[in-house]
Amino acid sequence: MVNDRDLALLENTISTLDSLSRGQIPTLPQGACVVTGTSFDIPMLMQVDKLPKEQEPDSSDVNLVELWGGDDG
Repeated sequence: MVNDRDLALLENTISTLDSLSRGQIPTLPQGACVVTGTSFDIPMLMQVDKLPKEQEPDSSDVNLVELWGGDDG
């Protein structure tokens, strides 16, 4: 997440997100996240392990050419 409006929305809606953690969000690697809330004393950076291929959700990008009946080549 790198859009300034999106980051401002986070800052305005998540009262437990400190400025240091918010500043790290644009540079987080794939699978990393900031966990915060009333269950945590301070925001924490976490790395989530990638699931094995057979357990991954079907959340890949839509192939618009295929969806709209276009020609790949």
